[in-house]
Amino acid sequence: MGDGDALKRKRGKARERQWCPECKKYVLAVRPKTNLRLNLLLSVLTMGLWLIIWACTADLSTRKPHQCPACGTITQEVAAGDAVVEL
Repeated sequence: MGDGDALKRKRGKARERQWCPECKKYVLAVRPKTNLRLNLLLSVLTMGLWLIIWACTADLSTRKPHQCPACGTITQEVAAGDAVVEL
């Protein structure tokens, strides 16, 4: 794994380079992820019953949009071929 991969997984948040329409620049947008260690512990303590809840919450967290860490605006994915003009 390179340094870029470490930045994307830092502190339980998914990070991705996206365009912020409010800041009008590319930012390392964040989205919260599920806590793996906590969910594993709860799964063991509840003898597997927590796996049902974990599966539901993991699916919901992947649907949340990325947000700009500076202003909190929902960011936009920009395709590799799209050009973004900064004002």
